[in-house]
Parts: sequence; structure tokens; C-alpha cells
Amino acid sequence: MDPSATAPPSDILVTTIHCETAAQFMTALSPRGPAYSSALPRGWIFRGHSNDVFKLVPTALRNESKELLELVLYSIANNEEQQSAEQRVLVNFLEVADSIGLHIPEDTQRLRRSFECRSKPSEVWPPDEVLSLMALAQHHGVPTRLLDWSRHPLKAALFAAFDASEAEDKSGLLSVWALSIEKLEMLGEEPKPFVVITAPSATNSNLRAQEGIFTLAKHIKPDKSAVDRRPFDEILRDTFRSYGVKSPGPWFHRVTLPRTEAEQLCFDLALEGITRATLFPDFYGVVKAMKDAARWYSADDRPGSKRAKEHLKSFSISYETTVNLIYVPLETTTPPKGGKPPGH
Repeated sequence: MDPSATAPPSDILVTTIHCETAAQFMTALSPRGPAYSSALPRGWIFRGHSNDVFKLVPTALRNESKELLELVLYSIANNEEQQSAEQRVLVNFLEVADSIGLHIPEDTQRLRRSFECRSKPSEVWPPDEVLSLMALAQHHGVPTRLLDWSRHPLKAALFAAFDASEAEDKSGLLSVWALSIEKLEMLGEEPKPFVVITAPSATNSNLRAQEGIFTLAKHIKPDKSAVDRRPFDEILRDTFRSYGVKSPGPWFHRVTLPRTEAEQLCFDLALEGITRATLFPDFYGVVKAMKDAARWYSADDRPGSKRAKEHLKSFSISYETTVNLIYVPLETTTPPKGGKPPGH
């Protein structure tokens, strides 16, 4: 079945493109396609989900801030407590990293003073001076309110594929979401519910390798108001309704694929040079890529084994052709009298 785009007529924000095979999926993600039209190169960013039931919600806000609570060990009932918890884990990350001599991006006295207990709390959270630190922490597993994306669609696809390929339950779909940052930048400040954040990649090898970029939900005030845990696409839709914004869509594409195709997708991405070593350029990434490659050839029904078998079929040489050899006598020349034969 060919990829098909579906969206209710009233939904100008999200289109869904469903694919049946890994090859269709990779084609549907190509920035050369009409779905990703943009005045400038790389006008879209991409995020992979190993299960399509996952929402566009940052880890610090997901599941009632469950991952954040595991690090701070107290409950969160409002924005004030949410901000306090997010700041606490960033302080811990900074202190431990600094104590063992790891480089902190944009490390300044202003950054350090902003985390001091006696300093005046920021009127909005997070302040700009902590965003690079927050991005570094996010890329190393700390739950933050940043949502990470990639500028490269196939790198986002591998994030969707490798967890799904290792899962025992292959039911359901995996997906890659695409967001038009070109359209987002055209919005005025007031109706813009979230912003695009970049961070220094020179000191963050994972960010550099993954071509990472972030979205940040609008800054919050640390007060007693309820924590906003809505997915980003829902926030954008509600904002448009509130401000009466009308704009040609779509703003998001959601490209889906059966999870049963996840291993084939991993293999096809490796053929394009996208592996876990590509995304995680360290020795742990190298070993993960080695294990993936071994698995692809571990049985006859694995994608590597199937491809090798087809390759050998096309490469076979037949030796059954009859070859007729014709003997041609070598022409001889009589040497002149008293001389030597030519060539002597």
C-alpha cells in the first residue's frame, strides 16, 4: 500500500502519513518530498517515537512528572513545586559534573549565582542562562522541560526504530513527528506557545552527532497555578483557537509504520550510514552498533541474511558455457644467410 496522508478538513495542524514498509517510510520522510516544502533548507525538524501512543510531552512533565520525582523525592502539585524540582536536578547535575572536571557549556558566574539558595527566584522559568546546561542534562538522561528533535529525518527515524526493534511486543505503530519551524518563526510573540532552542554542540558530542535542536514550552511563573502537561500539538491547537489564528497547514506531519518493520528499518538506515554509533559517537555506541549488525545476520529471516542471500543469487557465475579454442600456428621467419633469427 502506498503511503497515504489523511487529516480531517478542519485540522490544519497535523497530517498523518501511514506507511506499510520501511522503504515507504524512509521515502515519506525525505525532505525532497512535497510534504516538507520550505523557503529555506531544513525548515522542518523531526522526532522519533518507538510507540505511536507516546505524546509530544517533555520528560519533566510526562506521567505527572514521574521521572523528575525519582530524583527529588517530593510531590509536585503546582508550578512553584515543578520549578523547584526542575531547578534542583539541574543544580545537582552542575555540581557533580563540575566536581569531576567536566566542561559546563556557557559556564558563568551569573549561571552559578542563579542557583544559589539565597538568590532571588527567577520571575519566569527557565531563565535563558540555564538553557545550554538544561540541553546538556537532557541529552544525558535528566528529565527537563525541553523536547528534543533532530534536523535529520533519518536520525529521528532510528530513534523510533531501535527501541521498537528490541521490544518483545511488536504490536502497534512507531512514528516520526515533523514540525515546521519555518511556520513557527512566522508567529508573533504573543500567540507563539513554544520556541525553538539551540545549544552549543562543540561540548556535546551527542547533540552534534544527532543534529539536535529543542522546543521549549512557554516560560512558566513559579506560582500556585496548575502544571500544564498538554502535548505540544494540543497546546498549539488551543492557542490558535484562543487567538483566532488561521494559517495554512499542516504544521505537523506524523509518519507511522508498523512496529513489525522496525528491524528492517534499522537495517535500511544502516545502509544509509545511520547507526547507533552515528547517534552516540563513543565506544558504547560502537558496541551497540556491533550488536545490531550481528543480530541482522543471526538467522535466515533477519534483514541482513535475506539481503546477503539475494546478493549472492545475483552475483552467481555460470561455468557451463562452451568455449571453442582455435589453434593458430605461430608465423615463423627464415633468418637471412649468415644472420640471426629476429629477436635474437
